[in-house]
Amino acid sequence: MRIENNSEQDTYNPKSSRAGVFGFPFEAFGPSRSNIKNLIRDQIAALDTKSVIKRLKKLLPIFIILLMVLFALKWTRGKFVSSGQTSAKVNQTISLQTARAQIGLNRDYTFPLKDGSGKVLSNIHYVITEAQVRDEIIVKGQKANAVGGKTFLILELKIRNDFNQGVDINTRDYVRLSVNDNGEELLAPEIHNDPVNVQATSIKYTRLGFAINQTDKNFILHIGEIGEKKEKLPLPLSIK
Repeated sequence: MRIENNSEQDTYNPKSSRAGVFGFPFEAFGPSRSNIKNLIRDQIAALDTKSVIKRLKKLLPIFIILLMVLFALKWTRGKFVSSGQTSAKVNQTISLQTARAQIGLNRDYTFPLKDGSGKVLSNIHYVITEAQVRDEIIVKGQKANAVGGKTFLILELKIRNDFNQGVDINTRDYVRLSVNDNGEELLAPEIHNDPVNVQATSIKYTRLGFAINQTDKNFILHIGEIGEKKEKLPLPLSIK
């Protein structure tokens, strides 16, 4: 005699799409990967392009302002750095060696100030205040050294303009130099700041320079206008 068991038994089919962990379906543990993809796709599709553009337009002015502020800060910093470097250069003192020889002169010469037609308008006072012999000079803010066997004869000048207008004067036209008792060969200044602009009723300090040999002696200045008689001025300088 067979006794039939009518009770249903739970079975586990690993191939079943609804099989999960310990008999629970995977859906019980959260959305599937395909569901996540669908959710992301739906969120992207829900974005309103016009709304995004509108938001970007609102943020654009803020972005531009930030760029302007950054640019202004960078520019200001650059100005301060440049100003500091310039100040450092201005405050930097250029030192020169002591003059090998020097003598005070303070000789005042008067030359006529003429217009284009040759008419005399006023006078220019040409004062040679001092003469020096140096191996180092300053030219356009830079130190210049004499080459071997050479040195510089420097004349310190003070130009006074009594006219009621500013004038430009070529100071090197009024001075020549002879050395070693050779009055036939005159040297013209090689170092100068011509044309020197002297404002109305004012004075201007400047200088002239000659390149000479260290062995030269018996220096004589020949002072006067070009083509006119010169006045001789001996310089009792001894190069050491």
